[in-house]
Amino acid sequence: MCVICNNEYEGLQELHIYNCEKIKEIPNIKELQILMIYGCNNLEEILNIEGLKILNIDNCKNIKEVPNIEGLQILMIDNCENIKEVPNIEGLRTLSTIDCENIKEVPNIEGLRTLWINNCEDILKVPNIKRLRELWILNCKSIKEIPNIKGLQKLTIRSCGSIKEIPNIKGLQELTINHKKLI
Repeated sequence: MCVICNNEYEGLQELHIYNCEKIKEIPNIKELQILMIYGCNNLEEILNIEGLKILNIDNCKNIKEVPNIEGLQILMIDNCENIKEVPNIEGLRTLSTIDCENIKEVPNIEGLRTLWINNCEDILKVPNIKRLRELWILNCKSIKEIPNIKGLQKLTIRSCGSIKEIPNIKGLQELTINHKKLI
């Protein structure tokens, strides 16, 4: 059993856990706002931690799902091969999925402002999110088109050879394209 599972941490707002092979669960710490988990391969579950604002799950092989945490503002999922879907978290502002080979789609999260999709081979399309301001699509060979997202200000496309056309997005302020086979 891990040490943090046996203790109460009153007032703890930020928790970073690195390469803890013995940890299997993280307790519900009441005032926790930031949770960063790196390389915890035996961790199977993250509880729905009330009040959490930022969650980063990186290189955790046994986590199968992300809890739908009310009030979460930033969610980063990196190299978690068993996570198959991203929950539709109301109020989420930033979503980053990197090297998540089994995630098939990104939900249409209404309040989302920034979306990163990087090295997610099976994601086929980008949702048309009304309030999205920044969209980053990197190394996603299955995505074929970009929706005409009204209000999008920044669009970055890198190494996405299946995208043949970029719509004329009114209000777009910054466009970065990096791939010799694109367009």
